[in-house]
Amino acid sequence: FKTKDLTAQIRTLFGNKKVLFIDDNNDNLGLGIRNLYGVNILPVMGLNVYDILRHDILVVSESAMDGIQERVAKVC
Repeated sequence: FKTKDLTAQIRTLFGNKKVLFIDDNNDNLGLGIRNLYGVNILPVMGLNVYDILRHDILVVSESAMDGIQERVAKVC
């Protein structure tokens, strides 16, 4: 992803809200958004309540959702 194109798409979809992407398998996405203000990406293992609460929107990939379910199942 090019940062310029990704910025336009994110701003079109979410406006100026803070967005947190959860994804383990997308290095290109991480490179594309690393310099965007208010937009972050975390792997499933790095997911925490603090980061979730300080963002307005949470975007979770399907593979990351599977990983989250596995982590929760281990705790319960």
